[in-house]
Amino acid sequence: MNLKSVWSILFWAALFSLSGCSMIPKGPPIGDQPPVIDSFYASPTVGYGQTWKIFIRAHDPDGDMWEVRFRIEQPGVLYEPLMGDVILPRKLWKEMDGYFFLHNSVLLIQGGPLDLVLSLDLADRGERKSRKIKMPLHIGTKSQRPPPEGFSDRPLLAVPYSICHTMRPPIRRPWRYR
Repeated sequence: MNLKSVWSILFWAALFSLSGCSMIPKGPPIGDQPPVIDSFYASPTVGYGQTWKIFIRAHDPDGDMWEVRFRIEQPGVLYEPLMGDVILPRKLWKEMDGYFFLHNSVLLIQGGPLDLVLSLDLADRGERKSRKIKMPLHIGTKSQRPPPEGFSDRPLLAVPYSICHTMRPPIRRPWRYR
């Protein structure tokens, strides 16, 4: 194969790939307005082993809402809060109305009641964020309260956590430490 044939093949491959790239569908353009959380509700209590539902109504004027960012803070825990970002399916980029859900383990009964705070915000493809909302939760023997009228009972996504008690530090025994 001579040099002219190689250049000819490279030329046609480049031309073909450039023409093919223009046919790849692109997402909607990135807008300049952040997502807006219109309303939200989450029961402040949930029973052991129940699924906690976080109801939310939100929209993005530009239609480029990209992800939900969750943080769970647990009082008395010395490490950073648990964090998780969930990319939204395209059908929820313009508006969402439904609930996120979080499962908690029946094994919590062994550790007793548990209190935590879940914070949530929305981000669009241009990294603009909605306001941050915080919801306290007490996991114990009281059941979850139903949401106020007007919230959709359609599941959106699962919160990427599994709630369980943290390990307590070992008891110091003076005869073990010299």
